[in-house]
Amino acid sequence: MILTVRRLAPFGDALPGDLFIDGAFECVTLERESLAIPAGHYRLAMTVSGRATAGGLWSPRADHVLPLVCDVPGRDGIRIHAANRADQLQGCIATGSTRDGMEISGSRTALIRVMAKIQVALDAGGGVSIDVEEVA
Repeated sequence: MILTVRRLAPFGDALPGDLFIDGAFECVTLERESLAIPAGHYRLAMTVSGRATAGGLWSPRADHVLPLVCDVPGRDGIRIHAANRADQLQGCIATGSTRDGMEISGSRTALIRVMAKIQVALDAGGGVSIDVEEVA
């Protein structure tokens, strides 16, 4: 399974985008432009988030698992998680159902859907990766 984030033009420090799963639109995304990871191809894993365990991030799972973007140059702990504004992000990618300028909403609902699809692919023995594309 391949997730693709197609970044759009930034609004201040908010970097909106769209998330596709195997080429089909899934949801909107939001990143913090000043902390955004480099465009590229990354492996995804589902792992326990220390920040979610400590209550700093929301996870739909009781075990505090969130998608981890692996092998980001010079960075670790980059997650896909719920957030509504860019200032709530520290290099991670937020999912959302709708976008209004610099904010997204329905973040938790979108995250639940994305995580369920990732888990199905992993349970089936498939690999999951994410392509992050620069602003077109």
